[in-house]
Amino acid sequence: MISFLKKLVPAVAVLTLASCGSTPKTSSHQSENVHSGSTYKYVESGADTKLFALLVEVKDGYEFKRFTTMKPNESLNEPWVNLDTGAPLWDISDRDGCAMDNLGIDKSSCDIDEKLFITTQRNLSGAVVGAVLSMGLISAVDVKFDKDLYIASYQNALSKLIYKGKSGVDALNELPNMIMLSREFNFSTSQLKLYQEVAKSNDFELTSLPSSLNSDVSSFPSFSSLLESIRQMTEYSSSSASNLKTVHRELNENLVEKILLMTEGELFDWIDKDDHKNFVSQKTQNIAADRSNELALKTISKFKSYQEAEQWIQFRSRAKHFEPRTVDAAKKQFVDLLNESYQSKAKSAQLLVDYKYIINVYGPHKDKLHTKKYLEIANKKIAEYKKEQQVLAQKSAEQRRLYDQQQRQKFIANIKSYRNSLSEGQDSHCGLIVEVKDKIVRVETMVGLKFFKKDQMYPAGVANCRFLNNVYQPPRGMGV
Repeated sequence: MISFLKKLVPAVAVLTLASCGSTPKTSSHQSENVHSGSTYKYVESGADTKLFALLVEVKDGYEFKRFTTMKPNESLNEPWVNLDTGAPLWDISDRDGCAMDNLGIDKSSCDIDEKLFITTQRNLSGAVVGAVLSMGLISAVDVKFDKDLYIASYQNALSKLIYKGKSGVDALNELPNMIMLSREFNFSTSQLKLYQEVAKSNDFELTSLPSSLNSDVSSFPSFSSLLESIRQMTEYSSSSASNLKTVHRELNENLVEKILLMTEGELFDWIDKDDHKNFVSQKTQNIAADRSNELALKTISKFKSYQEAEQWIQFRSRAKHFEPRTVDAAKKQFVDLLNESYQSKAKSAQLLVDYKYIINVYGPHKDKLHTKKYLEIANKKIAEYKKEQQVLAQKSAEQRRLYDQQQRQKFIANIKSYRNSLSEGQDSHCGLIVEVKDKIVRVETMVGLKFFKKDQMYPAGVANCRFLNNVYQPPRGMGV
């Protein structure tokens, strides 16, 4: 059942009209009760039944020209009123006053707005003290919200609202709850729009969609358009459930046809998105799941390598719609293909790289291998190779040691031969030999003539020649 508007609140507000001049401005929405004429403090109702209208002056008085269920922005300072309470939505606080002389009021200097009923009123307190000009005495003029004019204008516009043979407040009392009615309508249309978008994205059309899909139920240019919208929404609400059910059924019938044409990958992606549950029936979901399992089993049976099965298990087996039999089939296919690949590789293995491949690739899956024999063979081959390499390394090291020993002996022999054949004019590591005696030689060094023992001499370029505080420093590490 569509709920109806509550009785209009019998009071709006008490106008607090302070005098202008030095009095600060205050924002207030207090007003005389325009429905009953009594004075009460306005308390805004919390019910979602509000209807707002724009109060506009016409030739024969005032009318409500626009209607909306959405509360207008009060800062716009337009003559919007709350039809539930009769309260104005604009600022009705006092404005700054202005002056009037014998020639009248200079309205250009006053903050007045006639469409908001903000007008000038003579201040009866008298003239401004000391303000005497040649034209006469200057009087103070207040700028205030004219509550009497507003109430009269509101009631004049209200009287022109006629619904079900009643007018004014009685007509408003007969209006359905616009918030509830529009919410119900908007929910239905939003669902229908969703169905329409789904159909479009899946390349088919829904023939059962109603024509009211794009109706606006929040703003109305006139009272007659408001009443027409109420009539349409009321009529639609009685059939909305039936419409939704019909469109939903047609949507799912088309989706089932689409599902039956999808590939295994397309269907998996469609189900995996999980957003279809907003519009897909449980029956359609079950059909999609059954079809996905059927296609998956065919795909699994055609795998050519264990890597394909492993990838399917890693990325797809967690999907909730896959049955245990489908996941088990993928796991069995993985084991069978893994063992087939394992035995093929093991039988063709010849090189060390082949045996390392067997250990690295099939070793992590050893619990799924039908036999460990080829792993054992591979490990044995690798161990033999390592042992061979160790023996070769030892032989190489011994050969290197013998070679170094021979080179050392040869180096020492060459040095001794050089020292036994020293002669004048011969080069040495420290310079030219200028004198040779029995056990010593004299050499022309960079720091002058120096005596050296014969066993301190080296051929030029074999050792460095260094002096510290004019004293010769034998080279280190020569061993001879």
